[in-house]
Amino acid sequence: MASIVKRGSRWQVKIRRQGYPPISSTFAIRADAEAYGRKVEREMDMGQWRDLGDAERLTVRELIDQYRDKVAKGRKSPDKVIARLNVLRDAKFARHAVSKLRAADLAKYRDARLEAGAAANTIRNDLNTLSAVIEWGRADLSLPMDNPARVVKKPSPSKGRTRRLLPDEEKRLLEVAAESRCAHIKPLIILALETGMRLGELCSFRASDIDFNRRILMIHDSKNGESRAVPLSSKAIETLRAWKAPSLHGGYFGAVSRNVTVLFRDLTTRAQIDDLRFHDLRHEALSRMAESGQLSVLELAAVSGHKTLQMLKRYTHLQAEDLAKKLG
Repeated sequence: MASIVKRGSRWQVKIRRQGYPPISSTFAIRADAEAYGRKVEREMDMGQWRDLGDAERLTVRELIDQYRDKVAKGRKSPDKVIARLNVLRDAKFARHAVSKLRAADLAKYRDARLEAGAAANTIRNDLNTLSAVIEWGRADLSLPMDNPARVVKKPSPSKGRTRRLLPDEEKRLLEVAAESRCAHIKPLIILALETGMRLGELCSFRASDIDFNRRILMIHDSKNGESRAVPLSSKAIETLRAWKAPSLHGGYFGAVSRNVTVLFRDLTTRAQIDDLRFHDLRHEALSRMAESGQLSVLELAAVSGHKTLQMLKRYTHLQAEDLAKKLG
């Protein structure tokens, strides 16, 4: 049975039971100490007691920091997830001990982010990232904690972007790119439109990945974790051959994806093109391939690297007027 003794102005409860570690906790009121003792002993009787020691000492912020340093920094593209982790570690709920984190805390975070204007998908990604952190803590650190990020209601996902290049936008974009001091931006844009490759893939492939005779480019580490061979059009081959100084230490063009993103934003401003992101070029490329009618859906999936047709559907937005022409 729990023993309760007064220590100064506070009450200390001690529980000693065979098969369990010694437990001690202090309360300002004796009734609270007695209630705690009864609760712990009942959990032991029912086999439901868990040692929350580490989970009560470690804050959510400290857990996030450990995950960032031990897991996130070792990823192939860590920038986005690290930025998301930094947002999470500064949230109010991150001050709590991990054992005290509740779904209600995350609901308040969700509502505050929505009110501040954050996109639904951004908040969903935040909560999914936090869930990954907690699951890592449960598995690798053996933390006895629940995962409220799995049960809290997440905002409904927003519809995927359907931005396509409007008439004359490609011409204006390439004209401005040709004037840029960064010589690699124009070939990157052309290849994105010819192959449907992601920006990270365009910045990371090397000269050894290109087979000019077979007209393919090997992607060894794609977003979905699988390798794939990207077929190269005549224009893509021409663009690759025109680059006379392939990088020996980094990607073929020596480009860094985050720098390309900033540069592309500047190009669209100078070309007077609104609401166009580099990733939209992938949408455009895959949609053009689908509209050409030369590739089956499965062949298109092989080019894009999508594992499911449902995922591919988000990237192939066929123009209604072109479909109408096919109907006669």
